[in-house]
Amino acid sequence: MADDKTFVAGQDRARVAAEEEYQVAAFARRHGMSPDEVIEMIERIGNDRDALEREAAKLRRH
Repeated sequence: MADDKTFVAGQDRARVAAEEEYQVAAFARRHGMSPDEVIEMIERIGNDRDALEREAAKLRRH
């Protein structure tokens, strides 16, 4: 099912949906990553945005 972009609740912003290309692409651009790297991170960590942000910050430091 496609994401309804007209309804954005807190729980929607708290997650990065791997199946939604625009969410993956936006996260990748913001963190200087490739979309494939973001999808791999989601598969490894889960789709919680806070956890993904922390992991992306760790990767940037190395």
